[in-house]
Amino acid sequence: MTFDDGPTRYLTGWILHTLAKHSACATFFCLGQQVREHPESYRSILYAGHAVGNHTHSHLSGWRTSSRRYFEDIGLATQQIHSNLFRPPYGRIRPSQVRRLRKDYHIVLWDVFSRDCDQRQSPAAILNRLKKQVRPGSIVVFHDSEKAEANLRAVLPEFLEYCKEKGYGFGKIMS
Repeated sequence: MTFDDGPTRYLTGWILHTLAKHSACATFFCLGQQVREHPESYRSILYAGHAVGNHTHSHLSGWRTSSRRYFEDIGLATQQIHSNLFRPPYGRIRPSQVRRLRKDYHIVLWDVFSRDCDQRQSPAAILNRLKKQVRPGSIVVFHDSEKAEANLRAVLPEFLEYCKEKGYGFGKIMS
């Protein structure tokens, strides 16, 4: 289970509490600018024993940004986030960027996208889709963001219960 785009002031704490309630570990792909704005939330993630990864400083798309600017943004994030895990925003990255990043990072994508940040999606639709798509070993993406908050609060506890009933575990990603 992974969470992108945080940390945030209030939602991160709720996520951590919910994960702890279900004895679940996760990986948080953080934005450097969010870590800078909410260092206490970032420290809470680490203190709780979860993994963190670099998600760039300002959520740049690798396809829409020059490689020079993209790598500068990633470098800026490394000042806040000390990890060799990297997730490209939007899952979009050029092959040349992949080649360069693989020298220093383990690039982590996903196989199940929750769509929790799409406010047109109902919690019931999100949960049904997650139940159909999740498998042992899946990497599921949720979002630690204001945009996803309503859906995440409705879906995450039920999804964790569903996974526990299926006998799935929750581990953090190790490089």
